[in-house]
Amino acid sequence: MLHPLLMAALAFHVLPIDDFWGKIAVVCASLPLGATAFVLAQRYSVLEAETSSAAVLSTAASVVSVSLVMTLLAAR
Repeated sequence: MLHPLLMAALAFHVLPIDDFWGKIAVVCASLPLGATAFVLAQRYSVLEAETSSAAVLSTAASVVSVSLVMTLLAAR
């Protein structure tokens, strides 16, 4: 949840951007780890198990985090 909070602070208080684009940036920051990290780990045979575990855990956590972020942004 740290990444979406940092993005919200930047998007709504530091950067001069429209609220619509700020909300999009915060939602994107709450999304899970992408498959690219796993593909690179597999390609170079480095930390494959750890990257796979991180992808599964971040996807599971995103069910809660994305829902929470979208609910909070809807009230804004």
